[in-house]
Formats: sequence, structure tokens, C-alpha cells
Amino acid sequence: MIQTIFDKGINNLKDIPSPEQKLLPHLFKSNVKSYLKATVRPLYKPEDPDPKDKRALPDENAWIYDLYHTLTHRFDEAVEPLNQYIKTYAKYDKEYKIDPAAVIKKLDDDENPPEIDFLRKDVIFHQKEAERLKGEIPDEIIVSMFRVSCKEIRNKLVDKHLKIAKDEIDLIAKRAKMAGNELLANFEKITAKIESHPKDIEELTALKDYMASVPNEIEKLQKDIKETLGVYEILNHFNYKFPNDADFDKKWEVFGAPKETASKIEKQLNILQVLQDKYLNQMVGNMEEFEKTINEIIDQVTQF
Repeated sequence: MIQTIFDKGINNLKDIPSPEQKLLPHLFKSNVKSYLKATVRPLYKPEDPDPKDKRALPDENAWIYDLYHTLTHRFDEAVEPLNQYIKTYAKYDKEYKIDPAAVIKKLDDDENPPEIDFLRKDVIFHQKEAERLKGEIPDEIIVSMFRVSCKEIRNKLVDKHLKIAKDEIDLIAKRAKMAGNELLANFEKITAKIESHPKDIEELTALKDYMASVPNEIEKLQKDIKETLGVYEILNHFNYKFPNDADFDKKWEVFGAPKETASKIEKQLNILQVLQDKYLNQMVGNMEEFEKTINEIIDQVTQF
């Protein structure tokens, strides 16, 4: 670039009109424009004059050749620190090669999902790496005679880590949603059975026996409930915002499901008590009717 500008400047000298023709036009018989005699940069180094030859003169363009190559040498010297500075980025070679999409594709495996704690730790790792790069790589730096902007390369590396961290948090949210849905589905099944309407005293008794076993069923779910709420706490630590309120509300639905189920059992027990009295009264009435029928049959048989 510098050499090109240099050559362009030398070549433009030949386009400068002669000042004598401008200032003293009466001394020039021809109207043909005359120009300054400009130096020409030789492509090859001119030979030095023979010191034994008194009449030998140096090439009149030798100086421009020397100046050009001195400039080139000085420019190469100025550029060399840039080459050395570029080498300092070799330590980021692994980060240059990171492919966030490939990393997340490997982790987003429903058949063999990674542990939530692994994802949590990896999010923290990539967030710290992003901060480290922000601190290590400045906005710009002066190297030799050049002002080097480092923002673009720094932001590119930082964005790789932040992208992975963000997508891993999304994976954690996905797992939280799936776990919440599964737990709520279990509670819905329990609720559906609790709120079923027994048709007779036998079904009512079976239902009461089932409700008596529900606390044990809920106890078995407590570990999953605790783990799921823990996943939501991780998301809260990362300031994650669910796209819609319904997904966020699942946390509190899971949290309140055991108590809500216990409340439904208590309510249903009151209803079942009323039904039990009704079915028992029906049974007493049926027994009385049955006995009356039996007695009538006995009377008829006795008369024969």
C-alpha cells in the first residue's frame, strides 16, 4: 500500500506543467505544453559508476531507487511487531474452533440427557470464560505505528461462550418444563381418581382405601418434586425468563400440588361420607324389602 502511494506520487510528477512556460510564455515559440522532468524509479538497482573513470556519473535515478527500498525496509520493520502481536492470539486457537451449534446438538439428547448439575456448571464456566476474554482483549491497542482494533475478534470469541451458556440455560428450562409436566400429570391422575363418583358401597370403600394410600404415593414423588423445584431455582439464579407465564407457573403448581391434593382428599371424604350414609340407607331399605319378600314366600309355601 505504501509502495503503491510512493510510485503514484513519483508518476504524477511528470504531469506537473513547467512553471517557466506559465510565467514566461513569450520565451516559448511552441504552444505545446511542456512538463517538469520527473525522476523515474528504476526496477533494478543502478550500477555504481566506475571510480577509476573521472567522467563517470551516478545514475540520476539511483537516489529514488534507494529511497524506495529504504521506505520498504522501514515499513517491513514497522509491520514485524504486528506479526509478533498476531502470534499472541494463538492461545485462543481452541476458541476459534468452537462451534456452539455442535456443542448444543450433542447436549440436546432426550435419550441420554446430561445431568442438570453438569449443565449448571458448564453455564458458569462459559460465562466466566466470556468475562475473562473481555478482560484480556482490549478494545484497541497501539502496535508499532498502527492502531489495532481488537473489538471484532474479542466479541466473536465472547459471543461463542455466551451463546453456549444461553442455549444450555434453555436446555435446563426445557428439562424443568418436562419434569414439571410429568409431575403434574401424575397429580392429575391422582386427582381424577379421588374425584371419581362411586356407584355403590363397594366402589366407595375401594375409593376410600385408595385415598388412604395417596399420602404414600405423594411421598414417593417428593424426591422428584424437590429435584424439579431445584431446577427452577437454578433458572432463577441465571435470571431466566420463560417465554410465557404458564411455563413459569408450573413451578408453583408443582410446589403446591401435594397440599392441594390433600385438600381435595379432605373435601372428597366429606362427600363420600354423605354417599356412604345414602348407600347404607339404601341397603337397609333393600334388606327390609328382601325380608318382606322372603316372609311372603314362606307364608305361601306354608299354606300348601
